[in-house]
Amino acid sequence: MLIPIALMLGPLRAVHGRSEVPPEEIGGPKVTYLSLLRRPGVANLVLIGLVFAFVGYGQMEGGFPAFARGVSEVSTRVIGWAFALNTLVIVLFQFAVLRRMQGHRRTRVMMVMAAIWAASWLILGSTGLFSGTAAAATMVLVFHALFASGETLLQPTLPAITNDLAPAHLRGRYNALGAAAFQLGAVVAPLSAGFLLRHDLSAAFIAVLLAGCALLAVFALRLERQITPEVNGSM
Repeated sequence: MLIPIALMLGPLRAVHGRSEVPPEEIGGPKVTYLSLLRRPGVANLVLIGLVFAFVGYGQMEGGFPAFARGVSEVSTRVIGWAFALNTLVIVLFQFAVLRRMQGHRRTRVMMVMAAIWAASWLILGSTGLFSGTAAAATMVLVFHALFASGETLLQPTLPAITNDLAPAHLRGRYNALGAAAFQLGAVVAPLSAGFLLRHDLSAAFIAVLLAGCALLAVFALRLERQITPEVNGSM
């Protein structure tokens, strides 16, 4: 990080990406984060980011290892290989997925992602039936490979919609709202996982994640009705 910091404080200190406020908005009411949430599609974007972080990265990094050790009863070596497989799937298929997505509605891609994640969490939940066996270890690896395939659908959808929906001079605030929602979901996820798994509520843990995936699909469908086809990537 020191290299870009040095560049930004040195030769690039006068470079900026600020956009001018449109003439029709000069002198108008002050734009606040609350007023942004009232704009079409923004609230749904924030909800999608919140739920996505909760059922996605937050649980993958916090809930998954705890579940795999305590319920699936697989070794830490298997968990390590599962994370490695996750990375491998993303590296191998991300660009192919980007090409296949061109011309398709981003909200529908989100719904596919929600379905893939729901299936992956169901597979992980089923490992409790085979705790401590080779079958459980195999299913843990399958879980992470399938989860990773859903991850390849995320970056081309939610951030793209956010930046295409935002006016140029408000793009930073739109992204700040999205980042805040993501961080909140990532904080709440391990807390909920720790509580449920500590009290031997593994079935409830999986049920909460499945409900979250269903909410993702609902919010994506609502968002589709509030944004233009251009923002949705279908034109």
